[in-house]
Amino acid sequence: MRIHLDEGEINQAIKDFIEATGVPLSGKEITVHFTAGRGENGPKAQIEIVKTPVTAEEATDTSQPDNEQEAAILFVNDDEED
Repeated sequence: MRIHLDEGEINQAIKDFIEATGVPLSGKEITVHFTAGRGENGPKAQIEIVKTPVTAEEATDTSQPDNEQEAAILFVNDDEED
């Protein structure tokens, strides 16, 4: 069986996977950078998760906790061939 995914579908699958591992993505921006490798260094994706900027309305809302900016880099490596 072969499943073909375009870049948008891959990005969504990565987001779904991250959320399924327990990392909440609400209020965060996800950036995915793909790198093509050869042989054992096959394709890789670098995922950056950062808190979205606070709007002026949110900045005046004192009911929200003051959290530091969060960032995480995850590496996804596809070592399997079709």
